[in-house]
Amino acid sequence: MATTPRSSRYDLSEKDSHICFGFSGPKKCDGKCMSTGRKSKRKRVESVVQSPASEHVCFGFDGPKRCDGLCMSTKAADRSQNPLTSEPVLVAEAHVCMGFNGPVTCDGNCASTSKKSKNLQTVQTSIPFPSLALQSERAVVYAELRQEVINTCLAMNRMGINQGTSGNVSVRLNNKLFAVTPSGIPYEKLTPSMIVIMDINDTPSYFGDLLPSSEWRIHYDIYRNFQDAKAIVHAHSTYSTALSCCEEVTELPSFHYMVAAAGGKSISKSKYATFGSQELSDNVCSALKNPNRKACLMSNHGLVAYGPNLDKALWLANEVECLSKQYVQILSTGLTADILSSSEMSTILSKFKTYGKNGSSRGTKENGAVVAPQQRSIKSLAKSPLPLNGTKKLQNGSQKKKPTRPKRKRGGKKKRTSGKHIN
Repeated sequence: MATTPRSSRYDLSEKDSHICFGFSGPKKCDGKCMSTGRKSKRKRVESVVQSPASEHVCFGFDGPKRCDGLCMSTKAADRSQNPLTSEPVLVAEAHVCMGFNGPVTCDGNCASTSKKSKNLQTVQTSIPFPSLALQSERAVVYAELRQEVINTCLAMNRMGINQGTSGNVSVRLNNKLFAVTPSGIPYEKLTPSMIVIMDINDTPSYFGDLLPSSEWRIHYDIYRNFQDAKAIVHAHSTYSTALSCCEEVTELPSFHYMVAAAGGKSISKSKYATFGSQELSDNVCSALKNPNRKACLMSNHGLVAYGPNLDKALWLANEVECLSKQYVQILSTGLTADILSSSEMSTILSKFKTYGKNGSSRGTKENGAVVAPQQRSIKSLAKSPLPLNGTKKLQNGSQKKKPTRPKRKRGGKKKRTSGKHIN
């Protein structure tokens, strides 16, 4: 049986070379690793692989491989072309891969990339992970407010005042921009970068690749005509839509004092126009202006409401839906609703200006929403004759002790004796 010469058994040939992992990262074995026999350590290999900084081994989904110039340890200036082939780097659809050197932009060789995606030449999207937003060169602008738009959409469907993607939500970013939901994308799949940013200039325009909601004109015109509008909610709620489809119902009358929450003595209904049209937007603005109201019904369509923030706008939209439900149930009985007088609604509107406010802005006794009792300092509770624990204090300041039960003496019971008597 032929034996392999000892001198050649431990030579590092292309046949038995392998990758080792050391303090400096993965590299080609130099013959000193634990998987190599002890005798091989006596023969030191002088030709240790010492690759340049750009030529090293990276670890990806497919295992160790030679660096393609896209890892975190490579300078950004060297990532435009492959240092090994001097050819432009073919990158895949933008996403993040995790390697030994941390999160990196995918180079198109990971297991999650399909063969077709390797033909892409550019990366056009930013890193979608919030934790890595700081590392992205294209971080999402106004991320918090755009996320609040998504949260409002999800809450709107969860509350039952909207179904699917029929409604839309927007928020004013500043005096020149607002963010609105995109067209036709389920709310559960939305990310902050998908919320479309539009301007409020004379010539409306949007930023990005996604189209804004089909009702963007309503949001655009409300922000231009009503400076106190900071957020808008449009929904196809059941009862509000049902009333808007009735020809006999021209408005939601003041059958309940909470109608004043929308800003007027009644909740008006705009004229019908095709959805997404400029005519519909003009009709909605006219219904809100006559006089200034913060919500209205839209004929054969739904409702729209605005407020100082997204929470207040959503609350008002839900309040209009609750009032519509109550009015529908009144009509279903065949009875006539008792409508509050115009003077009473004027009083209520005056009180609503201070509703939910505290301090100096809560109003006077005449026009304040709350006729408050006498106000006292919280420190006066410490001087109360009754302490917080409920036990009474005596005049000398000592607490009255609770009565205690007398202790039972041991051996108090008589021992039982047998029935026999001894004379």
